[in-house]
Amino acid sequence: MAQDLKASVSFIGDGNTTKFYFGFDYINKQFIKVSVGTDGTLLSYPTDYTVNDKEVEFVKAPANGTPIRIYRQTNTSRIIEWSDGAFIKALQMTLENVQQLHLIEESQDYVIINGMSKYPDGVNFNALGARVINVADPKESQDAVTKHYMETVQGGFVSQNTALVEQATTQATNAKNSASSAATSASQSASSASASETSNQSAKKWAESTDSPDNQADTDSTTGKTQSSRSWALYSKAKAQEAITATSTMDEKVAVAIEQASNAAKNAENSRVNAENSSVSAEKALSAANNAGAYANAAQISEVNAAESAKQAAESAVVSNAFTGATATQDGTAGIVPKPLAGQQTSFLAGSGTWEPIYLLVTTGMIVAFKGKLDTNGFPIIPSLNTPNFAWHVCDGTNGTPDLRDKFIPGTSYIMMIG
Repeated sequence: MAQDLKASVSFIGDGNTTKFYFGFDYINKQFIKVSVGTDGTLLSYPTDYTVNDKEVEFVKAPANGTPIRIYRQTNTSRIIEWSDGAFIKALQMTLENVQQLHLIEESQDYVIINGMSKYPDGVNFNALGARVINVADPKESQDAVTKHYMETVQGGFVSQNTALVEQATTQATNAKNSASSAATSASQSASSASASETSNQSAKKWAESTDSPDNQADTDSTTGKTQSSRSWALYSKAKAQEAITATSTMDEKVAVAIEQASNAAKNAENSRVNAENSSVSAEKALSAANNAGAYANAAQISEVNAAESAKQAAESAVVSNAFTGATATQDGTAGIVPKPLAGQQTSFLAGSGTWEPIYLLVTTGMIVAFKGKLDTNGFPIIPSLNTPNFAWHVCDGTNGTPDLRDKFIPGTSYIMMIG
């Protein structure tokens, strides 16, 4: 049920309006109060405003967006004074009753406006923009959680999630940098592969071309330009054939042929060296391509790690909810296990979400064999705590137990009855 104020109304100024209507009664115009602004600055009557029937008129229109509150504040002093032997008039009695009614209404409004109440919907508590301070740490599943609790209790949810997000961001940045490096290496590898292919083609020309491989001048060449190994070999072959078939000046021609063949062999060797150099360049290009592949694999692994870290951060934010227990009619929720307190080292986590003594797991009426110490009242002593375990009692006929002293508990069979 919604709550209404009995003697207070609020408005927002528009910079032009000077008259504001209120619907509640009053005894004296001076009891009508006006405050403006977020700090509730109180205006003076009649200097800043006047009251005409149920309307307040400002001397100067409040600025646009200014909060305005018009309320009644009845004087608590008696308006009517009674004396012995005086005539009682109905008007005076009515006036006194109205004063009391107004004071009651104003008291109710004061509690709603200045305290945490269910105003205005009558359902939810409203702090009206004020902070709620001196709140204890939560204990039950529906307790309010404070800023201090979120930042410090159980390792600090906020700081842990912030660290995971920062870690994921760092790994994502590293993955991006690795990918960029891999792309650069791949580009360099492609350039090296292109250069290697150029060298291979050059080597092929030096080995097989019938024209000058590089079109450079060579004074020792018969063509005046450099020649390939094949050209020099063919030239040597031709000269040798000429030496064999020549009939005149055989010795000179043979000597010339031998010298030319030697020069051709040298030129062929130079062509072979150039070819080997080109082969080395090709091997280097292949190595660069392999390195580029390794960089690409490293970048892919970094991206996978970054995605996994982001997934862990998201899962951590989801699991950061507190564990709540189940009831007879409602399931609990998954989350962080509540912290066990000192002295609960022998307790167990119950389905209700609380730590309970281990002895609650036993069923009333169980009879078991026991070896240990008893206190003076027949309760067994817990060795680790040196305190009585009130869930158990020796069967001596006291404290609701059967007297089994000097008796032995046998097992059962199909002949003997259970009980």
